[in-house]
Amino acid sequence: QQRRARGVAADVDIERLTTQVETTRASLIPLDAQVTESLDRLAILTGRAPGALDAALSASDAPLPTLPGSVAIGDPAALLKQRPDIRAAERRLASSNAQIGEHVADYFPKVTLLGDLGFSATDPGHLFRKQNFTWVGAPYLQWNILDFGRTRGAVRAAEASRDEAEANYQKAVLGALQDANTSLQRYGHQREHVVALTKVQTSAVHARSLMDERYRAGVASMIDLLDTQREALSAQQNVIAGQAELIKDYVSLQKSLGLGWQTNAG
Repeated sequence: QQRRARGVAADVDIERLTTQVETTRASLIPLDAQVTESLDRLAILTGRAPGALDAALSASDAPLPTLPGSVAIGDPAALLKQRPDIRAAERRLASSNAQIGEHVADYFPKVTLLGDLGFSATDPGHLFRKQNFTWVGAPYLQWNILDFGRTRGAVRAAEASRDEAEANYQKAVLGALQDANTSLQRYGHQREHVVALTKVQTSAVHARSLMDERYRAGVASMIDLLDTQREALSAQQNVIAGQAELIKDYVSLQKSLGLGWQTNAG
């Protein structure tokens, strides 16, 4: 506006610049709403009231978390066993196997020792001495031979339950492998995408600097300068959005491997 007052800037240039500024301000409004919603969700997940984390996490100058230079996979089988769904499916399978053993035991007789406990002392003062205890016992044989049909049915039902648990376990393992592989591929591709976006930003910033020099020299218009500024700003926004997506992909990768947040890798 000062340049227009001096007669060195056209009205159309001022209006285009004003439009760019107001467009940027308008884009911040839904972003602020998303930030508030995310902070409230984080507070609830940590067992706190909505708004409890606003002061700690809403700093406008807080940098994005730093990701490790590489992700150590190690033994995928050992890592997948740390997943809660794999552990739960494994325990259900073990429980089903144990139930089969319990029902198979019903095929065999059970021996119970029955008897009477008495005292042989004549003097009440010697009543509770060890040598005055008497034990009369006999084994009791219990065998439900007529219930073999019921036992066989119970065993078969337990085996069917075991087969179902085994199928569910295999399904959980295969699903975990697919989840881990997909997360790993997505994370790797997103890293390459961020590198490409960073190169675009570098070129856009350089073009803006060159156009600024041309504008100051009087060989480029304000429209040309605004275009390069808008392109540089758009490239910067794309890099930030790509980095945020990369962080989410890293979290998904760690989750798929049953790990937590790790930034100590080189």
